[in-house]
Amino acid sequence: MKKWVVFLFCQLFLSHSALAQGTWVNLSKGLDELSIEALATDPKDPKVIFAGSERRVYKTADSGASWKQVLGLRGSDNRVRFIYVDAANSKDVYVCTERGVYRSRNGGKKWGLFFRGAGDKEKAVFCVQSDIQNPMNIYIGSSHGLFIVHSEGGAVQKVAGLPEAPVYSILQIVEKQPFVFITTARGIYKNAGDKDHWERVFVGSEQPVENNGGTTLEQFDVEEFSPPAAFSNLIFLGNYAKFYTATGKGIFQGSPDASSWEPLKGQTLPNQKINFIEKSSKTFYAATDRGIFQWDPDSFSFQEIYQGLDSKEIKTLSYSPSGDYLLAGTKNGIFKLSYPELSLASPGDE
Repeated sequence: MKKWVVFLFCQLFLSHSALAQGTWVNLSKGLDELSIEALATDPKDPKVIFAGSERRVYKTADSGASWKQVLGLRGSDNRVRFIYVDAANSKDVYVCTERGVYRSRNGGKKWGLFFRGAGDKEKAVFCVQSDIQNPMNIYIGSSHGLFIVHSEGGAVQKVAGLPEAPVYSILQIVEKQPFVFITTARGIYKNAGDKDHWERVFVGSEQPVENNGGTTLEQFDVEEFSPPAAFSNLIFLGNYAKFYTATGKGIFQGSPDASSWEPLKGQTLPNQKINFIEKSSKTFYAATDRGIFQWDPDSFSFQEIYQGLDSKEIKTLSYSPSGDYLLAGTKNGIFKLSYPELSLASPGDE
């Protein structure tokens, strides 16, 4: 009897330790290609995942047990840039490519070209997102600016008040009022409601300018926002009221109103080039060419999460709030980490 008690105790201890440390599970069985450029999860059904290689999009409806190709791109100059599953209607799936945006209205069964741009320079698309305030409007970040496309009618409007520059990512937050942020080749822009009035809050310049212990981003070269392998993106952690943005030279932290920025303290990463950052409920994760790192806001440090990973070249990340898991798109396939925040305390926890 005592042996059984000891055995059960050991099993529970080992199981808890494995969860606390975090072990990645390979979900790539059945994929025709292993180099993954983009990932997206269904916000309503955590078993549904979309994954993009350079020219194909795959879907699983059983948490990665099986995969099916749902979209293939033609042309050697075309590639998958980004995948977005609409939070308002998860049957609407968007794929950003070098030649525009493809959309499926039935979860990936049939596809059509949703946005092609007005000219050659505007065909490459880096990001897409539905408007929180008006889900019928779809934001599209292209190589030649920001567009709004009506979901049903297809009417296209180019957003004024912005430079002729690539738009790499879109972030919407609703605090006391709704805000829209975009990252571009010329910095970060903020919109407080008037779609044609944008304030640049992260600016490129050569010399540092101190600002009450922080920095206005009049000091960083705009090339930081144009990494060759991946676009920079922006996240907001509401529990800490802080912005974080990924650049080719590290991660920067923004004040609650995004008016001042500074390099994130404690980011002792082996590679300053950040391919992507992804938020979860408590913290965020950095994808680099040398691994995945979890930010611990309490100790102001990064911890590498590597157990079970077959590749350190991480191209993209995706977190599923409904399933509480983190996905990593790598050169060698897709990997899943369940309950990635078990080792972290919530703000205010003892």
